[in-house]
Amino acid sequence: MVGPVIGDGSLSPPESPVQGRCGTDRSRAAGCFRPTSHRSQVQSLNSLSTMKRWVTILPLLLLLGGLAWPFAALGQGVTSATISGEVLDENEEALPGANIVAVHEPSGSRYGTTSGESGNFTIANVRVGGPYTITVSFVGYQSKREADIQLDLGERRRFSFQLQPQTEQLDEVEVTAQQGAVFDESRKGLSTNISEEEVETAPTIDRSIADFARFTPQAIVGNDDDDGSSISIAGQNNRYNSIFIDG
Repeated sequence: MVGPVIGDGSLSPPESPVQGRCGTDRSRAAGCFRPTSHRSQVQSLNSLSTMKRWVTILPLLLLLGGLAWPFAALGQGVTSATISGEVLDENEEALPGANIVAVHEPSGSRYGTTSGESGNFTIANVRVGGPYTITVSFVGYQSKREADIQLDLGERRRFSFQLQPQTEQLDEVEVTAQQGAVFDESRKGLSTNISEEEVETAPTIDRSIADFARFTPQAIVGNDDDDGSSISIAGQNNRYNSIFIDG
């Protein structure tokens, strides 16, 4: 039997659907499988190698970042610590105006502040290290002290101090005073004392009170009264005079 003659008369077997060219209707219907090219394989290997390198480098970067953090803090000027806290009274209420002093024992540096209205206080830019001793005091209360305090770089240490009232039995105090000579009434010219000897030796005829009033610089003795004399003290009328006789 003679097969079909195609073209130039040569015999050609029928095409398999899989062996047809990709892109033809028959190949699309039967499914066309293209083998992966060498170039695509190289690109895939390069991508996988790059991903592995990133997976290896990422932990290293994180480690270096953690180690560099303290140095970055130093570079940004964080070279100190902060002390903060509150001061309360015996009833756990805020005690404003309390005095807080922190002393760096090795160097003797002192840092101080006072508590605010809410009893809180803050001492910033404190030298790192220690030991520190913090003393809190207030008038009428017993002082409170906290010692052996160590501060790390950038640390913000908070304390709470509760002060108790200070009760103390005081001894009796006796106050005595002595009047000085400056305040002696006899030296101010406000009064005149006439001794018994002066009364007996004073030149007088009728021993009238007007005769003795002349010993007083503020007295002026006149002759306006019916008895022939009037006494004016410091320019006042004689009607303002008041005479008392002891005994």
